[in-house]
Amino acid sequence: MTEPTDYSKILETIAACKDVSKLNNYIENATKKDVPIVRDAALRQLGSLTPKYDPGTLEYDFWKTIKAYELVLREDDKTTVNLFRTRKQAETDGIEQTLSEWVLDKSHAWVFNALVEIGKSDMTGEGVVLKHKERFEEAVVEAATERLNVNSPSMDD
Repeated sequence: MTEPTDYSKILETIAACKDVSKLNNYIENATKKDVPIVRDAALRQLGSLTPKYDPGTLEYDFWKTIKAYELVLREDDKTTVNLFRTRKQAETDGIEQTLSEWVLDKSHAWVFNALVEIGKSDMTGEGVVLKHKERFEEAVVEAATERLNVNSPSMDD
């Protein structure tokens, strides 16, 4: 019987990494080698690299979600053209309007499912809406809640 692999050093390296290219490489390699603990750590770290906004703000969480969606799309060799449009819409119409439309029309459903499957529902547009529900209309919050099908205290904070 083999000993479980100790990933503590690579996880520490990833936690301190600020290089987007290196983080993308960690994600790609961990995905190829089927090491979810490393992939998820790199995904979280990449998502946290949003220096223009303070952590915990709607803006920060929105851009972190966009990065997560782009990573999932890239991992599956899909285009990120729609997210380019989403970025532009956020700049012109505002983040609240963009997320509201995203949640109500269930945009990017397969990426949403991929993030939920790996336990990253907080990185979905719906997760962001629930975290900042005071900034959204009731119908949007209800749609996000229904789609995630959760009443997690972490989403309500």
